[in-house]
Amino acid sequence: MEKLVKKAKKGDAEAFITLMEQNKQTMKRVAYAYLGNEEDVADALQETILAAFEKLDTLKKPEFFRTWLTRILINNCIAIKRRKSKVISMEAVSEGL
Repeated sequence: MEKLVKKAKKGDAEAFITLMEQNKQTMKRVAYAYLGNEEDVADALQETILAAFEKLDTLKKPEFFRTWLTRILINNCIAIKRRKSKVISMEAVSEGL
């Protein structure tokens, strides 16, 4: 995996795609444990892949790629949960009237 990370850091898009494919199932399990539904999991994965692609140059040690990626994913899951907790459904509003 370290070779793929080094290639991806140099701009190899195929290497990055391969890394995402290799880590996809693990990421899905982690996100589902935090979020509990498929829509939010899909959002978290999409945001994580984008963030990882944009910030790959900040990864200092290629051997910690999986840990780094998981941390990004967890942070995105937490952000999604926060956003959802601030949303009040129209059903709840109409019940209060």
